[in-house]
Amino acid sequence: MAGLLDSILCTSHASTLKDQRKEFPKANWQRKKKYTEQGLIYITAGVSAAVEGSLHLVKVLLGEAEMEKIMNDIQYPSAHLRLMHQSNEVGLSTQFNILFKTWFKSNKRVGGGQQH
Repeated sequence: MAGLLDSILCTSHASTLKDQRKEFPKANWQRKKKYTEQGLIYITAGVSAAVEGSLHLVKVLLGEAEMEKIMNDIQYPSAHLRLMHQSNEVGLSTQFNILFKTWFKSNKRVGGGQQH
């Protein structure tokens, strides 16, 4: 993977940015961006940012009208794509909480009840 992202515009969720910078030190890291685009390379800053990245790609490939149609179909909460975002590192207590819930399957389904 050495050299894979050298000089490429990249973004990442704040929780993984430090590790990503170590892994790819020559990448051109952009903070607080939901997605980056450089030539044919598109990178998103996590799962929720992939919505904006995907919509942007639809715009590039199929045009703004098709992107707006999809935004309407999925009830995107804004009239325009939101490039900037605020992500925060996940603290140790939150990481432990996620791990605990994963280990003991204590996540709840919508509507109540245990997930199995």
